[in-house]
Amino acid sequence: MGRVSKPKDYLINRDPEIVCYVNGTEYNWFSIDFKDTSIRPTNYTLRHEASPSNEGHLRNWQLQGSNDGDGDLWDTLINHENDESLNEPDGTFTWVIPNITTFYQYFRIKMTAETSSGGWYICCSGFEIYGEIRRKDDDGGATKKMHTLIKIV
Repeated sequence: MGRVSKPKDYLINRDPEIVCYVNGTEYNWFSIDFKDTSIRPTNYTLRHEASPSNEGHLRNWQLQGSNDGDGDLWDTLINHENDESLNEPDGTFTWVIPNITTFYQYFRIKMTAETSSGGWYICCSGFEIYGEIRRKDDDGGATKKMHTLIKIV
């Protein structure tokens, strides 16, 4: 995570005004492991970080899904090219993910080109994914944390 960034757990939250970013590395990405839950995604939301500088907006990236989070087997679910949907501090946008029939345990956001400011850092203070879920072992017990951020490059 970045030098002034909140910890990585803040990528999956609903708290307003969070400054959270992943350090600049070419083709930067972060992934999320939903543990014993798989999701057939239909939509997802990103929230840009809340810095008043209003820079570093994602423009070119992919949402990818996998059932092999440690390997290179990632399916591109949606490809964004010159997408200007995120344009303001703490701004959010929700995208439809068309025609997905596969359930995935892992999801990642992977940059494919520089941000609006010309950098390779991901300024993201919120990630939500929607769709049909499938649990591997649903024992009817207590609610469990369903996700963990597993890797940031």
